[in-house]
Amino acid sequence: MKEKLTVITVTHLTNKVDSGITPPPEIELIERTFNHLWKNHEKIRNCEHILIYNHPKKNSHDSIRYEKNLQEFCAEHGMSFYTLQNNGLRPAVALGLQQTETEYVLFLEHDWLIFDNVRFETLLDTMDKNNSINYVRFYKYKNKPRAWNKLLEEKKYNNIVLTKASGYSNNPHVVRTNTYKNWIEMSRPGYNWFKIGKPTDYPQLLIEYLKIVFGVNVIYDRIENIINMYYKYLIESEGFEKAHKQMGIYLYGGIGDGPFVTHIGGKTNLWWKNNYSNVHNN
Repeated sequence: MKEKLTVITVTHLTNKVDSGITPPPEIELIERTFNHLWKNHEKIRNCEHILIYNHPKKNSHDSIRYEKNLQEFCAEHGMSFYTLQNNGLRPAVALGLQQTETEYVLFLEHDWLIFDNVRFETLLDTMDKNNSINYVRFYKYKNKPRAWNKLLEEKKYNNIVLTKASGYSNNPHVVRTNTYKNWIEMSRPGYNWFKIGKPTDYPQLLIEYLKIVFGVNVIYDRIENIINMYYKYLIESEGFEKAHKQMGIYLYGGIGDGPFVTHIGGKTNLWWKNNYSNVHNN
């Protein structure tokens, strides 16, 4: 698996953690995320891991201490470590992709746990054989239509079931490296989506369009909402099938399957705690 997959994680100073977890500058959040991943998916431990610390513009005692703790953690576990001034998620992901040599990336933010019901080897093998699959996200709920993914369509492959989805998210996912590079590029300020006229800071007309057509009022974070808005624009203008063929966005598992991850960054999934934690190794 290590020849195929690189793990990219971005972290920052935050107080948003679940009850019982010590926030940065301690590294309990990072330790839980990776120890859980390696426990449930041992082969991923041998993959290249890139950890990027988005440090604040004005360094503080906590920031310096957190960076030192992260450096020590990465050195102990053979991970690549980079720092970058925090100008949002997009520049940090772009930095990680510059260091990536594998065909696929697992993007895993610092406060997510991936359960043991994900079969990474089978997923990568399926993506190898099907170029139409660009991105597969692990949903924190059961795979059912929701506001972010109103359109879902199950698709069966030889050894796995995936679900065509109508929404993009930064939540944990496996993505083709070249596809990810293109999406990160198109989410940068000044990118001209339609290749005509003068590039604008952001596609404000598209934002207004989505407010009118979908009732969506978003504040974009330079990756998630920009790519998601672009995808929904394609769906509205070309239809779901054509838009999906262009983007290749899926959820892991079939309709009704999941959850496959949980978020430990201060927004506890109580349904998971009550119904799932004893089944899939909290």
